Amino acid sequence: MQATTKNICDQQLMQQICQGNEKALSQIIDRYMHDVFRMSYHLLDDTAKAEDITQDTFITLWDKPEKWQPSGTLKSWLLRIARNKSIDEIRKRKLQINIEDTNIESNDIKQDTHIFNREISTLLHMHVKALPERQCEAITIVHFLECSNTEAASIMNISVNALESLLARGRRKLRLSLKNNKDIIKGEI
Repeated sequence: MQATTKNICDQQLMQQICQGNEKALSQIIDRYMHDVFRMSYHLLDDTAKAEDITQDTFITLWDKPEKWQPSGTLKSWLLRIARNKSIDEIRKRKLQINIEDTNIESNDIKQDTHIFNREISTLLHMHVKALPERQCEAITIVHFLECSNTEAASIMNISVNALESLLARGRRKLRLSLKNNKDIIKGEI
């Protein structure tokens, strides 16, 4: 029921944005900026570009608020815009993943744990990025952005069944690719 109230508020805010109300835009930005940034960052692996995409997404909202259809959630629409802009950026620069080696020596267990967790996170992120584009997007939206399958399907503009198929194939490929790194994942670096 809370989501319904939020959707009603989104609809009211969007009506105000259509009338040029900047305060309504500010409220929408406060509500969804983090999600839009995370979507772009997970796809681009670049903070500055993700910030640019986030800004561009809300500029698009301000310039073309009438494009949003109240039948879908505003969050899904904004994430779809961010996704499309991120994919355009990836295609433009033909993204290449560069992983830097971490050469930090420390006896501090907390620092070692942090480095270990960062290496695992980097490894996982690298393997997700190596998946076919659509599988990578599906896993990113569902697992990293914590969207429901229905919402993720809407963002990707595909059916829920197609999304679930992408997730299943992506998870299967991810398991296979991570098998080769099981020593690292078990902590035997």
